[in-house]
Amino acid sequence: TFLQKMIYKNGGNVLRESMGVIPAIDGKNYYVCSDGKVYRMYVFIEDSLSIDQVETKDDLYACGFGFGDFQKKLSGFDASLLVETIPGFHDTLKRFEAFKDSLNADVKDRAKDCKTEIDFVLNHYDLIKKIADIYSKLPQRVTHNDTKLNNVLFDYKNRQPLCVIDLDTVMPGYAANDFGDA
Repeated sequence: TFLQKMIYKNGGNVLRESMGVIPAIDGKNYYVCSDGKVYRMYVFIEDSLSIDQVETKDDLYACGFGFGDFQKKLSGFDASLLVETIPGFHDTLKRFEAFKDSLNADVKDRAKDCKTEIDFVLNHYDLIKKIADIYSKLPQRVTHNDTKLNNVLFDYKNRQPLCVIDLDTVMPGYAANDFGDA
């Protein structure tokens, strides 16, 4: 893969710094069971761990570094070659319209309990639109779109980031979205 080539080119350890897919017997990178469920299998990365809850500030720093390194290594990859796995996921204006629709429906009669927060969002529409306009002029990059602590695999001994995992949400996007989500 492109990521593995970049790791190798920069002197990294491909077996520890990327998710190596094990192909199915038919050569595909996935297997479809008779019930329609799809599975992938990856090479096990020895002496690694996933962290579900922050234990130290260093955990957060290492997580951020791991996602930053992921984006850096993939900065030369043409993101337009990727499929948008969740259409409209970071379409801020579409999300804003969905928010307004939900607010108008108020099916659980909860809007009255968070009027201050709702007013804040509604009063910042111009800023939301401005940010969306700026984004539309930026080049898209490869983004993870689920930048949480347990989506980075860490070295068991020194807790340094090895690789980003859970790649089903990787698609074209904007770097700022990944860092904003985190």
